[in-house]
Amino acid sequence: MSWPLLAGSSLGALGVAGWLTYATIEPSCTFWGRVISRGPYDGNRVALTFDDGPTAGTTDRILDELRKANVRATFFVIGANAERERNLLRRIRDEGHLVANHSYHHSHYGVMRFTRYWQREIARCDEVITRTIGESPAIFRPPMGVKTWHVTLAARRQQQTLVTWSDRAWDGLATTPPRILERFENVRGGDILLMHDGVEPYAPHHDRTATIEAIAPLIERLRSQHLSPVRLDELLQIPGYRPRAAACASVTT
Repeated sequence: MSWPLLAGSSLGALGVAGWLTYATIEPSCTFWGRVISRGPYDGNRVALTFDDGPTAGTTDRILDELRKANVRATFFVIGANAERERNLLRRIRDEGHLVANHSYHHSHYGVMRFTRYWQREIARCDEVITRTIGESPAIFRPPMGVKTWHVTLAARRQQQTLVTWSDRAWDGLATTPPRILERFENVRGGDILLMHDGVEPYAPHHDRTATIEAIAPLIERLRSQHLSPVRLDELLQIPGYRPRAAACASVTT
């Protein structure tokens, strides 16, 4: 093969690889299947969502802040964490927040796994949540928001709506409250905001103090802009939990 043809083939392969990477990590890309990354633009509602809990010492403090502000949020819980912190999981539910599925193990290598693996991850997390609060989630967010054909197919088979985000705090890394507020400076109606209340098993950073301290000023700013924080099911007008019969069927599949 001549050098021009070889170079062209290499550039083409790089282009395809780049596109597939974009489709996998971009929260709004639907190349691999249906995903929701935001709500309607024409409303005044936004959703605060928290990933990776429940974690003692952080989730409880975030719940305290939300209670003070009289705000309901959505918590995407890791099944393994929820199994250890069942009382915190119950508190999330009892205080009116929505509990959603964030897989059982939160593996960083899930992008390499197939549909059956993801069905097991979703179903096992569902089982922990259902046994603890008596409700089975209808909303799923994959670890790190990474989507593949196998992830979206598994979510569909498990009767889960796959929801990502439109803005994120990047608080899984070391940060400060002012930096979090800066990242949420241009929030609009319909936005889904991603923060972290918990610590996933492979987290490089465990301190969630910046997130806790940013909640009150963030809510104050949103309200000053006439934006109302609500649960995801309210923002998107979709079911937050599944009927019991459907939940039992999906766990045993």
